[in-house]
Amino acid sequence: MRRGDRLGLHRRPAGNLVGSCVGASGDLCHHRRGAKFPDHLVDHRRRLVCRCAESTFARPKDSVILANQTPQAVEDTYDQPFQREQAVPQSPAQRRAVFVSDFDGTLARPDFYQLVRKHLVPRGTPDYWNEYRAGAMTHFDALKAFFAAAEGGESALLGMVDMMETPRDLSDHVHGLRALGWEIVIVSAGCSWYVQELLARAGVQLPVFANPGRIVDGRLIMERPADPAHSCWETGIDKAAVVRVFQQQTHTVAFAGDGVPDFDAARLVPAKYRFARSDLAAACREEGVPFRPFEQWTEVTAALSQERVC
Repeated sequence: MRRGDRLGLHRRPAGNLVGSCVGASGDLCHHRRGAKFPDHLVDHRRRLVCRCAESTFARPKDSVILANQTPQAVEDTYDQPFQREQAVPQSPAQRRAVFVSDFDGTLARPDFYQLVRKHLVPRGTPDYWNEYRAGAMTHFDALKAFFAAAEGGESALLGMVDMMETPRDLSDHVHGLRALGWEIVIVSAGCSWYVQELLARAGVQLPVFANPGRIVDGRLIMERPADPAHSCWETGIDKAAVVRVFQQQTHTVAFAGDGVPDFDAARLVPAKYRFARSDLAAACREEGVPFRPFEQWTEVTAALSQERVC
C-alpha cells in the first residue's frame, strides 16, 4: 500500500470535486469537499482545486476579516488603525517572525461547532457533518448550517463560548513571544464571532483571519470572507494563502494545527516550525511530512521561545 492510501490521499472519488481553477492570488487551491476527514483528504499530487476564483463574495457590513488582496496590503494594515476586533501587532520592522495558529482544537477546546451541535441544534436537524464527510456539503456550508440551526438566541451561543477554554495566562504567553520577536496570528475556518469573543475574555488582541459572522434574529450567521485572495470555496478562509502572505513578509513563519484542513498551510513551513496534533499529525505521518507533535498550545509557545529568530 502506498504511503497515504489509508488516509485517501491517492483516491479520487467521482463527484467529490468542488471545481478546478487557479485562485485569485495566482496559486492553485488544494481543497476538495470533505477535506476535514482523512477519507477525504485532498490529493496534492493531482492538484485538485476549488472554484474560489470563480466565486463572488459580497462584503459583509461588519466584516472583520484581516486578509487583504496583496502582501503589501497586509503590510499596510500595520500602519493603519484596526477595527474594533483587530489587534495592533508589531510594525513590520520589528516583527522578525510570525506564528500562525489554528484556533478550534489548537488554541481553544473543545471545538465551538461540537458544542453547538451537541447542545443547541434541535432533534431532527439533518446531520450536516455526515453530509460534509460524504462530500455532499463543503466544510464551510456544514458549519454555517449548524450555526444557523442553533436555538436559544445569543445568550445560548455565548453559553457555548463559556464552555470553551484557552490556556491559562494566555496574555503572558502572547507578550512573552512578542518580546522575542514573534507575532501571533489566528487562522480559523470557523467563525470570527466566537473567536473574537473568546480572545477578548482572555484579555488578548490578535490579528484574526476567519469567516465573518454576526447574530441576526438570535441566529449566528457565518459568511464567506470578503476577499477572494484569501478565500476558498471549501473552507471559507484559506489558511495556506494566509501563510504565504506572511512568508513574503518575514523569513520565519511557524504553524500549529490539529485538523486535515490545516495540512496545506502546515506543509508550507519548515519542519522545525511545523506543529501538529490529532488529524493533522495523522495526515503528516501518512504523507511523510515531518512535524513536531504537541498536545497543548503552550507547548508550542515554549518551543518557539527557544528558537532564535532573525
